[in-house]
Amino acid sequence: MTSLKKIALYKNLFLILIFFVVHAFLFNINVAEWGDSYRILRASESLKIGFYPLDEKRPPLFSMILATQPNFLDQITYGRSVLLVFSSASFLIFFLLLRKYVKDEKWIFWGMLALLFNNVFLYWSLRIMTDVPFSFFVLLAVYLFGERGKSKLWLRFFTLGLVCGFAILTRFEGYLLAAAIVGAIFLEDLKLRLRKGLKINIQSILVKAKNTIPFFISLTFVVGPYLYFRNPFSSSYLDEPSGRKYDFIMLATYLSSLLSIFGLLSAFYVIFANIKNLKKIFTQNLALSIFVILELVLILFWPAAVPRLFVPIIPFLLIFLVSSLQVYFDQPAKNIKVALLINLMVLGIYTVGQYLIKLQFLILDKNIFAINLVLQLSVIWCLVQKKFKHFAVISVLAMSLWSFSIINMHKDIFISVKNAAEYAAKNFTGNVAYNDVSSVSEWYLNYQYKRAEMRGFYYNTEKKQYLNQDALKKAGIDYLLITNEHNTTMTLDLNKRPFLDELKVFEYTVNGQEFVTRLVKVL
Repeated sequence: MTSLKKIALYKNLFLILIFFVVHAFLFNINVAEWGDSYRILRASESLKIGFYPLDEKRPPLFSMILATQPNFLDQITYGRSVLLVFSSASFLIFFLLLRKYVKDEKWIFWGMLALLFNNVFLYWSLRIMTDVPFSFFVLLAVYLFGERGKSKLWLRFFTLGLVCGFAILTRFEGYLLAAAIVGAIFLEDLKLRLRKGLKINIQSILVKAKNTIPFFISLTFVVGPYLYFRNPFSSSYLDEPSGRKYDFIMLATYLSSLLSIFGLLSAFYVIFANIKNLKKIFTQNLALSIFVILELVLILFWPAAVPRLFVPIIPFLLIFLVSSLQVYFDQPAKNIKVALLINLMVLGIYTVGQYLIKLQFLILDKNIFAINLVLQLSVIWCLVQKKFKHFAVISVLAMSLWSFSIINMHKDIFISVKNAAEYAAKNFTGNVAYNDVSSVSEWYLNYQYKRAEMRGFYYNTEKKQYLNQDALKKAGIDYLLITNEHNTTMTLDLNKRPFLDELKVFEYTVNGQEFVTRLVKVL
């Protein structure tokens, strides 16, 4: 083995080590999961006894995987372990894809660090959600599509059908992936015929359609049984856009999230300053480019969870960035004033967006925000001066700060209601009513610590008439779990209700906000 190959090998091994050290350190940093995580876990518990909840809007594959939980691990630990496997696999496939478009080892190394410390991808790789598992299937499909001529055509299409099927059973965006693959198959043939000067006719289209039969056979094999029992068009997901207000704020939220998605505010300048390089990548792998475009359009018209919805395309956006950076640094410096002006304008947009839109992933801590601005300015200066080593170090530092700030800011979400629900589940007997709408209380009362002598259920405590003694007794409530996690202005005056006896209070300050959950006995 040559010395250069040895160095590349050691760098790759070092990256793997960094990946596992970072994820091991952050494995249990989150006190609780997001509400959707508990819905996914609840579905996995139902699958263990042979059915899938009728009120569950998510496809079942991730819950099916979580249902394989061994007895020696609790559901949360197993769920986070599964996410670690998917994250690691995504990291590996991203590496294989990046090598197709970037040949310089130093840029490949930087690109891997950019994914590892990406402010959105890293955060969601620590949460029991479907975004990273779905990203794995997308990366795998795009990688397999690009492996032209290395396997039999029917086998490649058959495998792609399986992967797209698994993607559909993980998230509804899987239909976009399948559409991107099919579209790319036909466009690749069209591009090849135009290059060779061949005619485009009905016969050539039918031949290509015939070649996709293995794709649709395997896709139907995977997705067919699910579609037989569940109509995807009846999902409540389709109702979400109707409740969204499409205005300037929505568009600003979308654009601010997109500008911040790399953790480097100078990223889009580099990409669009090398637009020819971007076009080259787009034409090299049409499955990649079609899926990115479809996903960007979907997020614009379905802004339910920006920037989380960007997760499956972040690896591809990073490929655009790394490839463009390589081209940018290889070229002689030019238009320094223009580059500086554009980057400072983007920095200004980010700063204004920080205070006007107040997105969770734009960093809310003022001190860290100030440090981040200094680092982003330093990155811009290194960029326009083309100082690679300084750029590489400071940019990774900036991305890491952004990521760890976000993780730290969210690590205590639902801490009061989670701890209160755990206490009630372990110590109470009877009916425990909760006003928590996040599914946290439901999980710990009815699933994590399931006991025959204790049951939890939702109860509306917002209206005063629901908290009078007769109403509580009629509902058969023995205990109340009342939290302000979802309504911080909510108050409960126990002095006016002598029939309510406060047993325990869980009170925490998170990001300057007081969160309180009270456990109350109904007398």
